Amino acid sequence: MAGIRYHDQDGNTNILKFVSPLEVRNNVPRFVKDTLNLRRIVKLRPAQRWEFKAEIMPSHLDDNLYFNLFLSNEDTEFTIVVPQAAGSIKNRKGHTIEVQYVNKNTVKLLETSTSEFNQLGGFILGANKLGDPVASGIITDDVIVPEGTFIKINGVDKLFLTKNTATNGQNLSVYPAQLPAFGIATMIFDESIEITTFLDTDNLNSIKFQDGILQSPGTCTFLEKFWRT
Repeated sequence: MAGIRYHDQDGNTNILKFVSPLEVRNNVPRFVKDTLNLRRIVKLRPAQRWEFKAEIMPSHLDDNLYFNLFLSNEDTEFTIVVPQAAGSIKNRKGHTIEVQYVNKNTVKLLETSTSEFNQLGGFILGANKLGDPVASGIITDDVIVPEGTFIKINGVDKLFLTKNTATNGQNLSVYPAQLPAFGIATMIFDESIEITTFLDTDNLNSIKFQDGILQSPGTCTFLEKFWRT
């Protein structure tokens, strides 16, 4: 359920839903020019951020949220629940899994085992090879992470998109290639992923009132909070 997560006046956590169509942009700074002989020159910067553009569902739940959107500035942070493609949800199996860092654009999904956990050695007994690591003795179920799924790794302040389909014991390629080095961490790949964003204030200029009850700030663009490698 993609939308803005917020706390109402009573302290309850709610999600203000996005209305389709929802647009996801991959913003990579680039400079492109054509020479006189029509050769194209492309210069890319290593930075990348995700941008989410959607209309917010009209509601009467909380006046303060709408006015916070209306009066927000470039430093105001909003937590949004990230949308997942319908195909990814349909083909997915599982919600989380322990992963191991391989390189800047690859993680390994750890193997499943029903064997006992070796408390002394810190490894699963009966794994494919001696020394297969697990995180804190957690034994995961079989999972399938489809291509085109947004993922979030605990301890990593960045949103990634999968480039291939993988299951336990296989490598999973992600975009962008900005994974920081880590040992083993939990990866989330369901519809509960949340990220911190800034509101693009250039396209927010009004609050719409409907039937004297419902209100909406219209279409908003949320920019992934910039993350430095």
